[in-house]
Amino acid sequence: MAIVKRIIPALTLCATAGVLVIASAPAMGATKPIDEPAAVPVVKPVHEPYRPPMSCTYQVVKVRPSSFLNVRQGPGLRYRPIGELTTADGRFLGACGVTRGWVALTSSSGRLGWASAGYLYRIPTPHPSLIRRPALSCSYRVANLRKGGDLQVRKGPGLTYERIGTLDQADGRFAGACSAWRGWVAVTTSDGQPGWASSRYLKK
Repeated sequence: MAIVKRIIPALTLCATAGVLVIASAPAMGATKPIDEPAAVPVVKPVHEPYRPPMSCTYQVVKVRPSSFLNVRQGPGLRYRPIGELTTADGRFLGACGVTRGWVALTSSSGRLGWASAGYLYRIPTPHPSLIRRPALSCSYRVANLRKGGDLQVRKGPGLTYERIGTLDQADGRFAGACSAWRGWVAVTTSDGQPGWASSRYLKK
């Protein structure tokens, strides 16, 4: 009892002097040390989308002469710009279809990309009779097709023209124009009809 009586006045004296510190257990869920790095969110890479064949002709519209139209890596604003187009570029090739409001095309520097369809005017496709058919002075064979696949031959140089026949690897070598027109080569179908085939699937 005498010891207790001595301790209590001593504690009172320390508290009065401001030197008494009462430690407490750390609270549950305390913050992490400041030198521990925070979790970094994982950003998924943006993959380059499928690019359809470019069989149609466009020109830039609704853009001031002093401005330009961005060409992006993919069909959307989340893709980074990789080039530009202006009204001075005149006509250029692009895909005939629109993907979520964007058209696959080629920038003024030659890079493949996508531009907003709202600033592009698609040039009407001419009738096949108005297209001058070149001489078939070169030799080709079908390439880049899956085994057993056929290459469609169309009435004109573009996907908007009707199909009139096919070519396949079994046809061997066949005659075609030496130069492509808007990505299409004048050829003859396996049954002898004159038409056009995509240069993407032909090899001299």
